[in-house]
Amino acid sequence: MMTRRQAIKTTALASAALATLPGAIAQPTPGNPVPILISTAPQPFKLPPLPYAYDALEPHIDARTMEIHHDKHHAAYVANLNKAVADYPDLGKKSIEELMMDLNEVPEKIRIAVRNQGGGHYNHSLFWQMMKKDAAASPPVIWPKPLIPASAALGRSRIRCPKPRSDNLAAAGPGSFSMASS
Repeated sequence: MMTRRQAIKTTALASAALATLPGAIAQPTPGNPVPILISTAPQPFKLPPLPYAYDALEPHIDARTMEIHHDKHHAAYVANLNKAVADYPDLGKKSIEELMMDLNEVPEKIRIAVRNQGGGHYNHSLFWQMMKKDAAASPPVIWPKPLIPASAALGRSRIRCPKPRSDNLAAAGPGSFSMASS
């Protein structure tokens, strides 16, 4: 098993070797640009823009956290959902709400991916809309008064604990409950 130190050392050595070898990594030249691999397949589900600036929720959530959470984390849910439905164009025509409400209609082969990635996309889309700058605190929860006060309920409990009977312990005999020495 490789230790953490060995993994770091191996990664550092491999990175250094790749950085020093000319041509090991594709280099753009004037006559030969490095091709950029971008999918030309239609992307039915889109990452919605944030309804506010990244720093709008500071000091509660900093701008960098919002940027990473939206542009990387939420974007990954959208990208993975699009990958999951790529071979099923009819699913891409549905809204995210329609897709999530009828998971039994999603082919079993991709159902878990659609549930997880689509659910993450839908959840984050709602999340961005619910958070607001300077939103008033939610009103306090008013819990209903219990029908029977707690102290009275405890006194009327139907569950009874049996009382220990000394004759049962005596019948077991002395030494029955002692710890055996090793």
